[in-house]
Amino acid sequence: MIFDRDSRRLDLAFKHDERRHWVHPAHRRYWDSRARRPGPSEGRLQGQREVTYLKRFLLRAQRRGVVVALGTDTPFPWLPPGFSVHDELAMYVDAGLDPVDALRSATSVNATVLGIESRAGRVAAGLAADLVAVKGDPLQDIRDVGNVELVVRSGQILDRTELRRAVDASFAETPNDAITNDLLDRIESHDD
Repeated sequence: MIFDRDSRRLDLAFKHDERRHWVHPAHRRYWDSRARRPGPSEGRLQGQREVTYLKRFLLRAQRRGVVVALGTDTPFPWLPPGFSVHDELAMYVDAGLDPVDALRSATSVNATVLGIESRAGRVAAGLAADLVAVKGDPLQDIRDVGNVELVVRSGQILDRTELRRAVDASFAETPNDAITNDLLDRIESHDD
């Protein structure tokens, strides 16, 4: 996703993506600063070509038995936390992975990679499970993973309105973590 989004930083879809409102304003500021400095078009076009090669590589690697585990790469530009997982899953299927394998890359495969497969990663008796109910069937159309109707975390149903309030309240403070500090330093120095 990083290569795809960075090579299309002038794409207006990202500027008008409603999911941006879930992203901390400091991170959105960095995203917008990168769009204002797009660099030479040849570099962006080469990046777009690279995405095709990356997709081919992903499919070949997966077919040869390489473990494919999904990551988010947030808070990097144009990757809204959580939502970027939906985008990454769609890219995996677009590359040729079966939807069920793409979904496993975000669940049971990640649990195995993290060494917690005996505690999480699947819906089974005795395992911790956060659940997401979606409208549609992601096995038929992977984009349906984004049609979230219900989220259950640690046995509690998350109320979207309360979640939105909590996120908005967190925006009152600029995160003081290494990645955010680096991104904000880049804005000041104009170093991409």
